[in-house]
Amino acid sequence: MPNKNQNNNRHHHNNNNNNKGHNQDKSPKQELDKEKFSKSEHFKFDLTAEKLKPTIFSDIAKNWSLMIANYDKGVKSSQLRLFYNEALKLEQEIIKNEDNFEKVLPFINALKFKVFYAKRRGLVNEALVIFIEQSLSQINHNQNEGSQNKDENTCKDNKEVFKNFLYLFEAIIGFYDDSNEAKNETENLKESCLKAFKEASNTKDPSQNYQDKNLLME
Repeated sequence: MPNKNQNNNRHHHNNNNNNKGHNQDKSPKQELDKEKFSKSEHFKFDLTAEKLKPTIFSDIAKNWSLMIANYDKGVKSSQLRLFYNEALKLEQEIIKNEDNFEKVLPFINALKFKVFYAKRRGLVNEALVIFIEQSLSQINHNQNEGSQNKDENTCKDNKEVFKNFLYLFEAIIGFYDDSNEAKNETENLKESCLKAFKEASNTKDPSQNYQDKNLLME
């Protein structure tokens, strides 16, 4: 029959194992470095009409689709479409207020807090947050400064930026189904985004830790 000391030692050993697992769960999580990420040639884009890259709606859109689908826990396609539909509603408001873009601007900016709130709830990841922030930050917020002619030009430019944001978002969704299916196909992911991502040491679960280490916070 085991004595009392043996039972105590066994209990102490189990507690150590439990604490070890608990501490592992609390290990610091790496996050994307927004500055490095925004400068990466594989993800950088300019939505102004004069500076659109020929690959913005193809290669760049596919890279974003892969990153949003595979970074951290990914994003469900239903959540991605929810934000795209929000943006489409804003486009209708822009059409209604054709001569007063400023009237719609606060609601466009509201997309930023909505996606940030969704991230806090665990519904989306940092990649989608960065995409929306990077897109909406290209809208000129100083429309009231200067002459009326300047205001009209700024309004036109802002509409072009928002329209191109919708095109890019639509392209990302177009690639998105393939991205989700590719979660369990490491080789396909490597081929699809070879220069944009770096596979994490042949992990058995390619849906985890699949991220470019050069884009992580140090």
